[in-house]
Amino acid sequence: LCTLLWLIWVLVPDDVLIASGISYFPDKSWAIVIPMQIVGTLLFVVYTYICLNMLARCPLTSSNMMYDASTPQTTRMYGDPGEIPEIQDVKLTVINKVMFG
Repeated sequence: LCTLLWLIWVLVPDDVLIASGISYFPDKSWAIVIPMQIVGTLLFVVYTYICLNMLARCPLTSSNMMYDASTPQTTRMYGDPGEIPEIQDVKLTVINKVMFG
């Protein structure tokens, strides 16, 4: 309903609106200003959301970038043959021993 009223206000000339008894309506320039303001606000909100997420991340030197307290860790690099192990992080010390001796 609102979109229909907006389209009528935008597309119908002022003389026709006044002749039909509608004498109080905003200037036609608001037909462009309001959608531009809405689009600008949405772009600002998206940009601000992305920036705040970038500020809230861990620094690249943090150990939380590798593992955190919610992930279970294991010291076994490989499971038994035929076994499907649970999803776990292998501790960094175990990986270093396997790779570098």
